[in-house]
Amino acid sequence: MRTSDEMIDRIYISQISRNADYKMPAAHVHAYYELYYVRSGEVSLFSGRKVLNMKTGDYAVIPPGTSHYAFYKNNCVRLNIYFNFSDLCDDGIPFYTDIRESIGFFSGTVSTAYRDELTGIFDRMIKEGRLNDRYSVMLTKLLLREAVLYLMRYFTSSPGTEEDEDGDVITDIVNYINENYSMPLDLNILSKQAGLSPSYFSKKFKAKTGMGMKEYIVLTRLRKASAELLSTDHKISDVSANCGFSDPNYFKDCFRKVYEMSPRDYRKAHVSDVKLMESLENTGE
Repeated sequence: MRTSDEMIDRIYISQISRNADYKMPAAHVHAYYELYYVRSGEVSLFSGRKVLNMKTGDYAVIPPGTSHYAFYKNNCVRLNIYFNFSDLCDDGIPFYTDIRESIGFFSGTVSTAYRDELTGIFDRMIKEGRLNDRYSVMLTKLLLREAVLYLMRYFTSSPGTEEDEDGDVITDIVNYINENYSMPLDLNILSKQAGLSPSYFSKKFKAKTGMGMKEYIVLTRLRKASAELLSTDHKISDVSANCGFSDPNYFKDCFRKVYEMSPRDYRKAHVSDVKLMESLENTGE
C-alpha cells in the first residue's frame, strides 16, 4: 500500500496482523481520514486526551490532522481504510446529509449480529484493491459508503474510554520528541518540559504510549534515520548525528536490532525501490 504524508490519490485499505511485541515508531498525523477497525484481538488507540481500549468489532474514525498512536495488547488483526472526504461526495455534494459531522472523531462497536456483513464489505474492498482495474476506484468508493452507513446503523456502544488528565501533556511531549529528535533528550529534560516529576512522567508516558520514554526516543530517531538514508547520500556517521545519536556505533547497533540489517545494507536494499517509485510517479505511470 502506498500512502503519502501530504495527501492520497484514492482510497487505500490495509489489513495487518500485529502482536504485543510490535512497537509503532512514533505517533503520527496525516492529511486524510483513517477508519481503524479491530477484526480480532485487543489494542489501545490514543489520540489527544482519549485512550480507546479496543476489542474485536470496535472501530474509530480519525479525522485529518489528529495525532494518534496504537499499541497492541495481544495478537491482533486490524484493518485500516484511508480516504479523503471527497470520496464521500459526488460533484462536491456529500452522498449523505451531515456526513461531515458524522465522521468527526467517533468510535463504536459493531453489533455481533451484523459483524460478518461489515467484514464482508471490507473483504470486498481488499479484493478490489488487489484487482486495481478500471472499475476498482468507483467500486471501492461505493463500498466505503456502504461501510460507513453500516457503522452508523449498527453502532451499539463505544469502546472503553479512559480520560487522562495528563493526556494532553504526554501527547505534547510525543510531538515535542518528533520535532526535536536531533536534540539532546532525556528524562530530566522531558519531565521538566511536561511540568511533571521524572518518576510520575515516566509512568504516565509508558501508560500512554505503551513503551518507555527512552525506547520511544530511539525508535523515533531510527525512523527519521531510515528516511534520511533513502532520501540523501549522507554518510552513515552524518545520518547518525543528524538524528540525535552521539555515538555512530550505538546508532548502528540500534538500527540493526530494529531493521535486522546495517544502515548501509538497508540503503542498498531499499533506495532502488524508492527511485523506481519516484520515476513512476513522475512519468504518471
